[in-house]
Amino acid sequence: MKTVAAAVVASFALFAGGCQDTVKAPFTPGTDPLPAQFYPAITLEPALNGALVVDPSRIVSDLPTAETPLRVQVPLRSMADRMLKVQYEFQWFDAQGREVGRTGFKTEQFPARQQVMLSGNAMRSDAVGWRLEVRRDLGSDF
Repeated sequence: MKTVAAAVVASFALFAGGCQDTVKAPFTPGTDPLPAQFYPAITLEPALNGALVVDPSRIVSDLPTAETPLRVQVPLRSMADRMLKVQYEFQWFDAQGREVGRTGFKTEQFPARQQVMLSGNAMRSDAVGWRLEVRRDLGSDF
């Protein structure tokens, strides 16, 4: 009886294995559960979470005109008890949400518990949206 059961299990394993799709399709990304309209304008590296805070009421965004591109100023304040050195980069987006430029990462130092204004200017007049990414300075021990 045990031999018959083992034979049935073995034949089922062979049958099931033969039915598997041998064509391996590439992996595809899932849908982001965070809708674009709720994606934050300011993102921090996880290690900086709680170390930097923003006052949203003091963010200044000068919309582009025929003569000047979009300009943004963001007040960030350090909550750390010592000097904090970070790198930041502004990304610029057109009306359709396409990225149309980046400032490149710049370095800034935050004195303990002090506010610093991070500013950026778009290089193209079609930039109407922005995002700010902040990360630890690569040489920092924070």
